[in-house]
Amino acid sequence: AGRYNSIDTSFEKGTVSFTIMMVIFYFFSVILLLYVLIAIMNDAFNESEKEGELAHWKLLSGVIAEVETHAMFNAERERGDYYPKQIYYCASEEEAVQFHSKYSITDVSNLSAENRFLVEASASSIQETKRTINDNIMALGKDMVELRTLVERPHSYDKVEQELSELKELFKDLVFQLKTKNVLS
Repeated sequence: AGRYNSIDTSFEKGTVSFTIMMVIFYFFSVILLLYVLIAIMNDAFNESEKEGELAHWKLLSGVIAEVETHAMFNAERERGDYYPKQIYYCASEEEAVQFHSKYSITDVSNLSAENRFLVEASASSIQETKRTINDNIMALGKDMVELRTLVERPHSYDKVEQELSELKELFKDLVFQLKTKNVLS
């Protein structure tokens, strides 16, 4: 009711149907494996192409920093005021829009699970920072109401000045948080 002997590796003694089935199997398996390999290589190429330009600019800025560092004397390198705190690169409006559209994440659904988690985590931390800032603004509003009631009393000028200085410090801290987090946008 069937052949249970081992398969002969040569095609000379086999039947025609067995030979045809072996050829079909080889063609399909090779084609499928090649398609899988091409898909993997295509994905890796697309990822490297996206990150390549960014890595190039990062490497170039590192080279520029090394050249500036090694071109100075020791006394110049030790002075902190010789180095800028921030370096600005000039770009036209078209280049900035193109860079933003190329590297910003607008659709999270096509990201991998790990990257989606990272994007959502950073978005939630930004939302948490915005909530904290809103709470601080609400607290400042309440403090301003209390301050107005204190100002209406003529005998408490020292307390008013103290409250004003505390409010100024809170406002400076709030502005510093806004500048460091870039949350105003």
